[in-house]
Amino acid sequence: MRWEFELHNQATDGRLASEAAAPTAARPAPPPHLALLRVLLAAAIASSAIHYTHNFVMASMYPPLPPMFPNALAFRVGIAIAWPLLTGLALWGYIRYVAGQTRSAGWAFIAYSVLGISTIGHFLGPSPEIPAFFFVTIFTDFLTGTAMLVFGLTTLRQPPATPVR
Repeated sequence: MRWEFELHNQATDGRLASEAAAPTAARPAPPPHLALLRVLLAAAIASSAIHYTHNFVMASMYPPLPPMFPNALAFRVGIAIAWPLLTGLALWGYIRYVAGQTRSAGWAFIAYSVLGISTIGHFLGPSPEIPAFFFVTIFTDFLTGTAMLVFGLTTLRQPPATPVR
């Protein structure tokens, strides 16, 4: 019997007449280009994770780059510090961007872009004998790093957005 009563007392939006309508707060608009940022960050993090993991494991294959990386150990230490630090900075920038803090986000993306752009430095010395796949990650890192630089510079020009909740 209760089921029949409920069917007859449904509101037009599918709720039962006895259910109070929950107040709906207007959700603020997401910052501009949020979907693009998500794609760029995912691509940059995936590409750099593959690239820098290979560099870390195979550091002895790469020619030294004095004075910063005079040997494989220095190269590994540099990767172990720079990759997590800059990737964390990019993720912090994403959080700031979503919160509408475009200035700090823009600077974070610009700093993170160095991680990708700097991979072109592999061509400063003799090319190591590595599989073609890892050469591809040099270019994908460079491209995503450049894209993050452009995104960061563009973000600096945006007015602060309303935060997404």
